[in-house]
Amino acid sequence: MYIYKLLPIIIFISFFSSAKEATSIVVVNGMISIPTCLINGNIDMATGLSQTIDLGSYTTSDVIFEKTKKINVPLIIDCSKSTGLNGISLELSTLGNYGAVGSFRNGVIKTSLDGISIYLQWKNSNHSVDLSAGAKKNIPNTNSSNIFDGSMNARVLPIVGFSSNTIEKGRFRSGINVTLSYY
Repeated sequence: MYIYKLLPIIIFISFFSSAKEATSIVVVNGMISIPTCLINGNIDMATGLSQTIDLGSYTTSDVIFEKTKKINVPLIIDCSKSTGLNGISLELSTLGNYGAVGSFRNGVIKTSLDGISIYLQWKNSNHSVDLSAGAKKNIPNTNSSNIFDGSMNARVLPIVGFSSNTIEKGRFRSGINVTLSYY
């Protein structure tokens, strides 16, 4: 009787040990590349984005009554020597002391002068530039040219609550950070 009880265990073990196993090797090949792009015609992307735009000269009355011009801020990304791009993504953020101007209007950043701001709009849609954290502007590659236009319009505006007497006068500076991603 003792042997009879072990028999089922021995049979179970023998079936388990006779199981077959197969091994396959799967080879995966690929290539990772960084797209070669020119920004505003420059080879060095950092140089292409670092640019000074002259927004013009205005009187305090021009600024207060919003008689300022929309000035084109070119941002042409030419990736025509690259392949396989579905589009690009631009993320804009404020630079140093030139933060967003409260809830006055989306896309408005401070300048180095009190009471003076710059309003940014996307050139292709006239929508305000979204400067909130994580906001991105996706530009799809609709015609397979791999050339993308992320240009903006910039306009000098007063900050709400300032008047001709309280706006600081002089030359001003401002800026934004632009982060470019590919997809």
